[in-house]
Amino acid sequence: MKTERTHKRRWLAWLIIGLLAYGLFLISLLPAGLVWEQVRERGMTPVGVELHGISGTLWNGGAGQLHMPGGLVLSDLRWRVTPGSLFTARLGWDLQATPPGGRAAGHLALGVSTIQFRDVRGDLPATLAITPFLTWPVSLDGRLVLDLSHYRADYQGHVREARGVLGWIDAAAGLPEALPLGDLRAEIIDDGEGGLRLDVRDQGGPLIAEGVVQLSVAGVYQVDGVAGTRDDAHPNIAQALRMIGNPGRDGRVSVRISGSL
Repeated sequence: MKTERTHKRRWLAWLIIGLLAYGLFLISLLPAGLVWEQVRERGMTPVGVELHGISGTLWNGGAGQLHMPGGLVLSDLRWRVTPGSLFTARLGWDLQATPPGGRAAGHLALGVSTIQFRDVRGDLPATLAITPFLTWPVSLDGRLVLDLSHYRADYQGHVREARGVLGWIDAAAGLPEALPLGDLRAEIIDDGEGGLRLDVRDQGGPLIAEGVVQLSVAGVYQVDGVAGTRDDAHPNIAQALRMIGNPGRDGRVSVRISGSL
């Protein structure tokens, strides 16, 4: 009798899973534009994210533009459901986008209360990603490379988990011309309070940089660190740093910047 009850429970469990998967499958066939409007009206879309030029279904579709927080725009977004996600009470998609001069891809999963990204990899011009956040017409060069292994947040934007690496390869910045700074690297983690923390270090180039960037769920950022120059740095870099503060005995300048996106 015990074995028979166990079999019945297993059969019932698989039946429920199958019905949930079938229900999610039917949902995935709905027009993507209609679904986006409905979830946006209910406040279930990620904060600061907008889609334009939506076509296809939730199963297989795309959008002409994806607008991200801060003004970053990715074009030619495509998605396709990962069938295995239908058995996890989530809807999951493989994503691809082609920003001008770059590429981005990753996996997105939507749950009842959280949104999750996995294996997100991107490579795009630094000027495309950074310029929307600047208030000065600074010239930029180099490429931003993102390897985000895991990111999970609720629909209000509170980050629950985050792990990844952001690199600025052949970084260059300046006014009126971009001056070489070398490679910069930032470890991305959650700060335990709903925000993000980036631990920034240079990789031995002309610019010495070490610090922490905190980004709150409200979009408020705080930068704390030190910066300096090595012997091969352009003199204008040291001059620009002196505009931030007076160098210490080690020749480095304390950097403290705060604001909101």
